Amino acid sequence: MLPDRITPGQVGLDQFPSGGAFVQFSTPYSTSSRVSLNRLAAVAAHSQGRVTVVEIGGGPAHMRLGMRATPMVLYVDAAGAVRRRWSAPPELAELADLSAGLEPRTAQAPVVAAATAKSLA
Repeated sequence: MLPDRITPGQVGLDQFPSGGAFVQFSTPYSTSSRVSLNRLAAVAAHSQGRVTVVEIGGGPAHMRLGMRATPMVLYVDAAGAVRRRWSAPPELAELADLSAGLEPRTAQAPVVAAATAKSLA
């Protein structure tokens, strides 16, 4: 049975970021695991630190959390509740929808450029 909650300590974190975490259970040399991890990394890279990715290989963590197939991806919110599960690489559209629903980004202040140098002519 897959978990409904995960603590940050179970995946090697002190706390989950405000947007949560993608926790992927992978197998070495698995093409599907690599595809999935690349997609998750792209989402996290554009999240401005609101989401992180944790990859867990085989071993005790797999067994403690009940993982039997790889890649297995869990999306865990900031409180540790498992919100989504995938047993294959998540589709790009699903990840785009999920990242669009995260807390809003702070708007960047407009950039004003001006030249104050005097002409040498």
